[in-house]
Amino acid sequence: MNEQRTYRLSPPDRTGWFLGLGGPQVITLGVALVMAAGFFSLGVPPALVGALLLGSAVLAIARAGGRPLVEMLPSAWKWLRRGRRAQEWSAP
Repeated sequence: MNEQRTYRLSPPDRTGWFLGLGGPQVITLGVALVMAAGFFSLGVPPALVGALLLGSAVLAIARAGGRPLVEMLPSAWKWLRRGRRAQEWSAP
């Protein structure tokens, strides 16, 4: 039952969706661009639209602890919602 493998799988593709960016990053930037176009058509000042684009770019591209900030948002939201009410839990 100790047979050697005669095949080798190629390594998984880790290049991302677009230009090395992952799914959440691409979606964040795409939604920001669509929103910026909509705000421009509504007459929102360009400085505010630029701030929206800059903020979303930082959120999508900047990293903390080796992960993009946009991927850390769900965990950060849960942590902020719990606040001081949270009770510590330890496994039995």
